[in-house]
Amino acid sequence: MTITVRARFANGLLTPLEPLDAPEGSWVTLSIEGAESPEGEAAPAGKDIAPDSGGRPEAPPNSAYLEEALQDLNEVTADAEEDGLDIPSDLAFKNAERLLRAMYGISPRRYGVYPDYDGYITIDARGPNDRIAVVMCGSDGGALCLVTIDNEPRRARYSTARQLPDGFIREALLDLGKESA
Repeated sequence: MTITVRARFANGLLTPLEPLDAPEGSWVTLSIEGAESPEGEAAPAGKDIAPDSGGRPEAPPNSAYLEEALQDLNEVTADAEEDGLDIPSDLAFKNAERLLRAMYGISPRRYGVYPDYDGYITIDARGPNDRIAVVMCGSDGGALCLVTIDNEPRRARYSTARQLPDGFIREALLDLGKESA
């Protein structure tokens, strides 16, 4: 099966701009082709890459991580409009800000924050060896969490994000800092 889907590259992640018709957990092969932004302008260039960063953008000092992520959250509406995505609800923004602050308290690190399809706000953290902790705050007040813990992918869906972060997310965030086995 071959499909073509537009995606946005931000914070080290490719995020499809529409749902994929593929089974959950399936493997895919990506062919990357430059594309014009929805307005017909070239996509903006990324941040400078530090030579020793493993290909990741150079990080600001730790004290700036939370402020940078909160600024990204403030830009979600404009980013969603620019990418032709649904605008997240006020409840999604409220949950995302609360979760972002709580997640930073558990694991002070760089967090990517960006709009996703269906009005979700995605918060993601990355560790070495493909370790991730992703929380998607829905406009309906729910959340989807995709993580790796001890190098095993796991997910959880919540009808309400009020109880988050829970032990599941805490464990995933702490796992991000572990050395590879």
